[in-house]
Amino acid sequence: MLNNAAVMSANTLLPVITLREFKLSPTVVAMTGTAGALAGILGALLGARITSIWGLRLTRLATAAAATLATGLVITVAAFSGTPPHMKLLAVASQACIAGAATSIALVAGSDLAPRLVPQEQLGAVQGAQRTLTMGVMPVAALVSGWLGAVAGLPTAFATWGLLTLASGVPFCKSSDPQET
Repeated sequence: MLNNAAVMSANTLLPVITLREFKLSPTVVAMTGTAGALAGILGALLGARITSIWGLRLTRLATAAAATLATGLVITVAAFSGTPPHMKLLAVASQACIAGAATSIALVAGSDLAPRLVPQEQLGAVQGAQRTLTMGVMPVAALVSGWLGAVAGLPTAFATWGLLTLASGVPFCKSSDPQET
């Protein structure tokens, strides 16, 4: 759920950063979105293999850390007005690719949890509730991120985005399931 909230915060704020703060063209927004989507496909293809090598906990913590660093890069570049345009482009493209791959890897990594841990007779109800929460948070996160940016300013919205990204790894810091290590 936190991962989806962070992704929607990014999807809301990145076009604003790219167009308004970095003054890059709409074509750049489209190109970085395409690069992020391609990285997401690659992440989905590699997610099961990475998880089988690293385990669920380390995979989820690593993806949260990578996405947090990429988010921090964009926020840091946005804070410095004298940053050259090519560095702004590099920051946005890096964030899109790292977040795209990390999100897909994280989602693949946790996809077997409910079928593995929930009794079969309850699986439909549990997965329905899980999807309601994880998908339901997305428009709320987008709305709150946009509202924060408009009312409290972009630095506050950026900080919230960064905290959501970082928080997405917290549930995996400690686990009681030995198969998750």
